[in-house]
Amino acid sequence: MKQKIKGMVFLVLFASILLGCRETVEDADGNMYRVVTIGKQTWMAENLKLKTDDSWCYDDNELMCEKYGRLYTWAAAMGYPRRYNNEKPEEQYPRKKVCPDGFRIPAKSDFETLFANVKDASELISTTLWGDYNGSDKYGFNALPAGFRVDKLSPECDGEYSDCITEHYVRLGDVGAFWTSTKVEWDRFGKHYEINDSGELVQLYMKSHYMQRGDKAYGYSVRCIKDE
Repeated sequence: MKQKIKGMVFLVLFASILLGCRETVEDADGNMYRVVTIGKQTWMAENLKLKTDDSWCYDDNELMCEKYGRLYTWAAAMGYPRRYNNEKPEEQYPRKKVCPDGFRIPAKSDFETLFANVKDASELISTTLWGDYNGSDKYGFNALPAGFRVDKLSPECDGEYSDCITEHYVRLGDVGAFWTSTKVEWDRFGKHYEINDSGELVQLYMKSHYMQRGDKAYGYSVRCIKDE
């Protein structure tokens, strides 16, 4: 009996040591984040909380930042001044780093690799907070339905149309969306264009993922990926 008790105590201590040694990273504000490795990539397993200009807590409630992280404009996430939400960034401009040391804002291709390494988006989605669309969070990525912040409200809006926006903060519990560092570009009539006021983002909705354009002045979540 004593041997069984000793064995159980050893297992508990061993598990505690493993959990205690789980890798974490720290941002410039001192916020600590769990990290997770999926395939050959290492990601933050929590949304960024670093306080910057042009970043917000959902509903301007600081408690929401603790739970869901902050919502950033594209320029804020990339470390650029606000004007670069509408202008082409200067490559030589000295950017402020928002991710912890050794981590960066992921490109669209990084997310594509992430989704290629899992069966579907539900394996990345948290087990709570999504209502009928909770995921399995198989890999510990813990994607949250943090919603997003809209920059411009619809004038004289009567609420009859789906694109009628009357509040700055929308889709909490329904959508999780993350900025990428990738520019929005397209070719038309033999000419190449870069869309300066839009950035590529990844949206999680109803256990599926979508790559789409996002208004750079809107506030979306940020996940950082470890440098290769």
